[in-house]
Amino acid sequence: MKTKSNLSGAFIYNERVFGLDFLRALAIILVVLKHGMGLLGNKLYHIQNAILFEGVAIFFVLSGFLIGGLLIRMFVQGKVSIGDIFLFWRRRWFRTLPNYFLILFILIGLEKWKNPNFSVLVHKRYFLFAQNLWQEHPTFFAEAWSLCVEEWFYFLIPLSMLVMRLIKLPLQRTILLTILIFIVVPLVFRYERYLVVDVKNITDWDLIFRKQVFTRLDGITFGVLGAYFQYYHKNLWDRYKKQLLLVSMILFTLLKANELTVQTYGVFKCVFYFTIYALATLCLLPFLSNWKSNTSILGKWITNISLISYSMYVLNLSIVMGYILPLIDLPILFRGTWLGLLLNYTLYWGMTIGLSTLLYRYFESPITNLRDVERSGSWLRKF
Repeated sequence: MKTKSNLSGAFIYNERVFGLDFLRALAIILVVLKHGMGLLGNKLYHIQNAILFEGVAIFFVLSGFLIGGLLIRMFVQGKVSIGDIFLFWRRRWFRTLPNYFLILFILIGLEKWKNPNFSVLVHKRYFLFAQNLWQEHPTFFAEAWSLCVEEWFYFLIPLSMLVMRLIKLPLQRTILLTILIFIVVPLVFRYERYLVVDVKNITDWDLIFRKQVFTRLDGITFGVLGAYFQYYHKNLWDRYKKQLLLVSMILFTLLKANELTVQTYGVFKCVFYFTIYALATLCLLPFLSNWKSNTSILGKWITNISLISYSMYVLNLSIVMGYILPLIDLPILFRGTWLGLLLNYTLYWGMTIGLSTLLYRYFESPITNLRDVERSGSWLRKF
């Protein structure tokens, strides 16, 4: 799927699946809402917390679905070499690394500005996406935890598929076996950790289980499982899309009920919660992947949000909330009032969307488009 951007004006819509754009837009809206909950005061914080779902977990499954479909088609095309894997990585890195490193360098510069004694060596692991492999993610560039999960997944899954081909199993079994390994191993890792770690509160759970690479790789893999079923069992994928949508709604409702009523962090919350969340999102995909288009004004707005979602993700927390909002001095008349909270919250959303649109149009999209300058005839040009 390709969508180009007209740098002088509106976005150009071409060959996109609206249902997947809808899910991506929903995910980033949930993320920004979650990050901004505290801006509206304690009462609304608790109300939002009671109704919001985790957007990052949705991003994981959607990312796995799209990348999994690409990898499956890549291997079906014929014999895949390490050169093809490098080309795959290069195209992914054109898409994901520029925004990440731009924001990383900006944050390092801002930290140096605040603290002249600051040393970039303190954050050297960020340059290898190694800050939360199996350890707690630092508070610096806090949202980068999920980007590490995705980058390591992009690195490991095609390599694993390539190695699995050496077993000489039929391709379909090779793909399925790789998927099962990437689902089971993180699940077992979480269980083993649960047996030895005492999780006392949501902060422990968040840092030890939710925000580490080796505890969350299975979330993206469920998306690959969806791509597998769409490719090899498309009749079933299309036939049961409404039933699976209902299953998804039921699972999400049960997950939210558990979140609101169970305050302890037992084996379900630490081990199986992430599996069920990924499964609930997976069950949305048959319906949404068949929702091909929506040309309404609202539909175009949703597609625009989908397009700038990555930029919104890297900007909204550390940059907008962490640095820009604290610099804005509201008139004394508004301080400590509901009007002041509302104004601050509006600024948060406005700057997030505005800056993200600029970042997408003038940085992210032009650099991503460079990846299409490939050797003539490369099979990846088709994707």
